[in-house]
Parts: sequence; structure tokens; C-alpha cells
Amino acid sequence: MSGLIFQVLRFGFVGVAATLTHYIVALGASALHVPILWANAVGFVIAFFVSFCGHRHYTFADRDIPAGASFRRFAMIAIGGFFFSEGLLAALLKLTTLSETAALTVALATTAGLNFLFSRYWAFHPGAQSVGPSVYKS
Repeated sequence: MSGLIFQVLRFGFVGVAATLTHYIVALGASALHVPILWANAVGFVIAFFVSFCGHRHYTFADRDIPAGASFRRFAMIAIGGFFFSEGLLAALLKLTTLSETAALTVALATTAGLNFLFSRYWAFHPGAQSVGPSVYKS
């Protein structure tokens, strides 16, 4: 059980680093007069790589799987998580009396928990099946 707790803590540490990267890159791009929606997209892409590398080499470093397989899976999780979070946030704002801050907190916390589970049991799991054609020989 303590191994799982430390893995969750490492996941959180990498997540915070990626979130700060996203924020700083987006603000920096915006300061350079890049429209905020584009700046946010650039921040997301840079943060994705920080997150993937951090999880591959730190959070789930003990997993022995090809980088290409975990990259494809993690990309699906990150993109799916982004859209899930947006949808949940929109639903919470429309269907509840939660404030924007509370709704955002619920959406981000729920998405982070799901991202951890999908990452642990699929993206960085050595026995997980890949999506799409495999470039690795069995």
C-alpha cells in the first residue's frame, strides 16, 4: 500500500510541474500577443511533454514498456481528460449551484483521479493492449 501512496504523490508532483509549465507558457505566449486560446493550446502541448516524460521516468519508472506504446496511450488519456474536464465543468456550472471555483476544483480533481487510474492501469502498464497498429514485434 505504501508503494501506491508514493506513486500517487509522485503523480501529483509531476502533475503540479506540468500545470505550472502550462500556465507559465500560456501566460508567456499571451504576453507576446498570442491570442489566449492559442496560448492555452501551446501551453497544453508543452505541458503534455513535461507530464509524459515525468510520468514515464519518475512516476511509473519501474514499468518496462516501449515508449511509443505508452506515448500513444498517454496522449489519448491527456486529450480525453481535457475534453472530459471541459464537459464536466460545463455540466456542473449548468446543472448545479456550485461557484465557478468550486466547479473547476471538482472537475480538475475528478479528472486527475481518472488520469491516474488510466495511466497506472493502461498507459504505463506493461500488460495493457495498445490501441491501433503496433510497431513492435511480439
